[in-house]
Amino acid sequence: MATKKNVTKKEEAKKEFEEFKYSGKKFEYSGRVFPKKEGKGKVLSKAYVTLTLNEVITISGVWLYETENSYFLKFPEYKSGDSWKTYIFIDKEMNDEIDALTDVIASKLE
Repeated sequence: MATKKNVTKKEEAKKEFEEFKYSGKKFEYSGRVFPKKEGKGKVLSKAYVTLTLNEVITISGVWLYETENSYFLKFPEYKSGDSWKTYIFIDKEMNDEIDALTDVIASKLE
């Protein structure tokens, strides 16, 4: 008879996501990326991400979107009238750092 393997809830929960870390010029990034879900339209897939900056600020509601040509991060938004507006604004000087972070997160899903 096979023996039952005891798996703690913490170990079981850990299987649901992959953790990542990335050191940029401005921030130390860490967080969790959850399994991909099927996308719609031009979005092939999307994965939920929690993103922590310098181990003190956590942004929930981030999505990693995969299109035919690339990956990109979509930050939390709210609806205002008929349009959506973002809570997070990132300066253009951060583009390269965010692109590198996106690559690190996407590599966890492959």
